[in-house]
Amino acid sequence: MTTITLCMIARNEENNILASLNSARDCVDHMVVVDTGSTDNTAKLATEAGATVIHHTWADNFAAARNAAVEQVSEGFVLILDADEQLGPGAREAIRKAVDNGNIDGARLPLYNATTLEATHYDVISGEALMGPPTLLERLLRKTDDLKWQGIIHEHVTDWYEKGRNIISIDAPIIHYGAIPEIREGLEKSSRNLNLLEKMCREEDNNPTNLTYYAQELMAAGHFDDAGRIISKAWQIIERYSVSRTRIPVAIPAATLHIGFLLHAERYSEAHKALARALDLAGNHPNLHLLAATVLQSVWQSMSEDNKDDSLLELAVTECLSCRKYTGQPLIAPSVPGADSWAASARIGTIRLLQKEFKLAEVEFELVLKHNPGHLEAILGRAEAHIFTQRAECAMRDLIPLLHPKLADSWILAALASYQFSEIDDILPMLEEGRKAADQHGLMSTHRLSILTSLESARILCNAA
Repeated sequence: MTTITLCMIARNEENNILASLNSARDCVDHMVVVDTGSTDNTAKLATEAGATVIHHTWADNFAAARNAAVEQVSEGFVLILDADEQLGPGAREAIRKAVDNGNIDGARLPLYNATTLEATHYDVISGEALMGPPTLLERLLRKTDDLKWQGIIHEHVTDWYEKGRNIISIDAPIIHYGAIPEIREGLEKSSRNLNLLEKMCREEDNNPTNLTYYAQELMAAGHFDDAGRIISKAWQIIERYSVSRTRIPVAIPAATLHIGFLLHAERYSEAHKALARALDLAGNHPNLHLLAATVLQSVWQSMSEDNKDDSLLELAVTECLSCRKYTGQPLIAPSVPGADSWAASARIGTIRLLQKEFKLAEVEFELVLKHNPGHLEAILGRAEAHIFTQRAECAMRDLIPLLHPKLADSWILAALASYQFSEIDDILPMLEEGRKAADQHGLMSTHRLSILTSLESARILCNAA
């Protein structure tokens, strides 16, 4: 029978490592843990659990640590798990079946990100405690002499993979508990990743995967101008790729960031071109459908009132509905949060507002708020729908907590609700705050500028009377 060796790198993971090793124990023949400098009981616990522990001096290089583990394996297959990951139900059977088949060089396994540490495997896989659709990752690999990891961070086996290896996808879930935001912040992963990615991009500045990861971390750290510059460079490299390549997953995250920057700059034709290229290189993905809807909506809003093509909005809704087809499906690249569910509903809701289909808009915003109660676009959108369906009182309950100097939309909608009440004295200061915030900070939804202008005109008429 073909052997399987679990290979793991770990550091200060005493709270997680036993659960991870125990989840894989019945699936593998051997377990290797590379300890990169733990100061807690990680190494001791791993040894007691039956793993071979290798001590490796950390040198800011994840690939080197992975390779130290793989060097302990002489034959069979390598199963890669991190200490904050666990094999889920059915994984053992799926992995063993794939390995015993004998015709593969590796397999992609779906990684499910848990939303809480308390979530059970069932909670995560069922979607109840799942952070976005699962992502397919190459985690089961045949041990060959040339199996080597590359990259000091976000390590990969691209050179090995592109030598004509037969890689399949199998239903062997991995449950990941390390993506929970408070866990990442507590471990200061973002700061570490940013430093390593900066170093990697200095050493290899024409690798679009590295550049895309770097841009993502820069965005997360609030360095938007630098992120825009880096992702533009990554996309220029990706655009030169041949469509004959069978799978270019980096095109999806790169396109997501690049098109986002183009939309922010109102460069719609360039955004549309990049979107089409991403579809050529990587195929369908919820990110790309959601971006397509946003491009269509933006183009419609940029048209003059006499030339607006309303069919663009219906096309945008269709793109959002396509996003929902991916719910629960493993993807080759991570999706933006909620792309297959509440984010698509938020886009549809705003489009329905533009179409003046206010009851349909409210339905979509309620779907968003069911899964993401603090979603600002949905709260504002629902309030707007309430106002235009003669429920201004309901709208004001949502709007009053949002009245602050930087959020023009809340002041504009509160003024509109007050206009329904004929409370002219309240409208005037709200309009002033809304105009000031709109001029200084912009609007979440630009269509509300016309509401502001209409209300200001109504104020002039009232004053004249």
